[in-house]
Amino acid sequence: MSLPFAGAAASGPSPTRAIARLILAFVSNALSRRGWRSSVRGDDRRRALAARRRQLVEALQAERCRLALAAVAAVRHSLEVIITAPRHSLDALDAEIAATIAGDHKTARLAKLLQTIHGIGPITAATLVADLPELGLLSAKQIAALVGLAPHTRRSGTMRYREPTGHGRAGLRQALFPSLV
Repeated sequence: MSLPFAGAAASGPSPTRAIARLILAFVSNALSRRGWRSSVRGDDRRRALAARRRQLVEALQAERCRLALAAVAAVRHSLEVIITAPRHSLDALDAEIAATIAGDHKTARLAKLLQTIHGIGPITAATLVADLPELGLLSAKQIAALVGLAPHTRRSGTMRYREPTGHGRAGLRQALFPSLV
């Protein structure tokens, strides 16, 4: 069986994606060295909370961009009022996610292990716990392919096409990229 990341071209993925792949490989290897073995069974509640958090973050970003462009004082005031509601909701959601993770001993242990890795904080750890229940069961290369950080090789006979990335779980990629900076 050929894996989608085998034979990546040097001109393939961007350097940021390569760094993200390295971080995922490091996370996977660090967890396996520390004796972590996950079950594939995920928690739908954690997944739903993480999805709602992503939606609120996107909405807040859109409103902040509108605020930065607003020139009229009344519009700025309206946007500032609108921004406070999702911000409070986001704070409450973060507390709920933290409580959900702390409520399960195995998940809390995984989140704590993830946060020992440089660049992974509580938000990234919560996203990984919620959206990647396979963490600890699959190899680093399989996790990179699952998240969409491994290049997808397309060949037909002697023709070799671009090897795009980004065909996996977008929410996880978005959570990993800030930890790369």
